[in-house]
Amino acid sequence: MRSLLVLGGEGGMAAAIAARLCVENGYQLVQDGEPAGAILIDAMAHGPETPFLDLSDSDFMAQVVEATLDRRDAFVDALSRVAERGAILVVASDAYLGRWHAAGQAAGSAALIGMMRSLAMEHARRGIRINALALPAGVDPSDAAVVGEAIGLAAALLESGTISGQCVVADRGDNLMMRQARRR
Repeated sequence: MRSLLVLGGEGGMAAAIAARLCVENGYQLVQDGEPAGAILIDAMAHGPETPFLDLSDSDFMAQVVEATLDRRDAFVDALSRVAERGAILVVASDAYLGRWHAAGQAAGSAALIGMMRSLAMEHARRGIRINALALPAGVDPSDAAVVGEAIGLAAALLESGTISGQCVVADRGDNLMMRQARRR
């Protein structure tokens, strides 16, 4: 049985993915504070969708600086608990690709992906793999289609012995088709 720990976002996407990993892929959840072979970090972007020129300094600081510091703390926690040759998967938002009225979310999400890639390089010699799974911002954890797509990708990223430092976008191709731009 493979051990799995979820950090952050109780009831969020990481928790939904973890529940399905346990049922479908033989993972067993461990308690907070215990080491684990696989760790999911819930780091979905949150905040109001506000045009950039209307975005207050405090909202921008919350979406970028405070969110980045919270994610840094989650990485410190995860790196202290992950087993040698283990895997960390960040469940993130695809906001780093750009969104209408979400410059703060995009900047915070881009900082997260950059941090993930740097940490993957730093911890590769310990055999620790760190990746991200980027889901549509604002996705509901009860959305069975999104969770279903995410579970297969999450399992592949956690179980691969060679993939590290990668961000896989699971949004059914929306980022490639620029559907948001066409709707405006």
